Amino acid sequence: MDLSVPKLDGLAAPRRILTDPQVRGVVIVAVTAHAEPQYRQNALSAGMDAFVTKPVDFGFLGDLLKRLLGGK
Repeated sequence: MDLSVPKLDGLAAPRRILTDPQVRGVVIVAVTAHAEPQYRQNALSAGMDAFVTKPVDFGFLGDLLKRLLGGK
């Protein structure tokens, strides 16, 4: 999930998503150009499982998703 999304703050979105019991186990990864430490902390505090900065290394992202999803 990009942290800079229109209409809904990228930090408010995971909080809203994670309150829905139907998607309680969903994995959310922050993807952003903001590399400053406070963005990472805010994203993780909002319930995101990981934080990835742009430009995205898709090999790293694929490995990260596999690890977060338990190899699925």
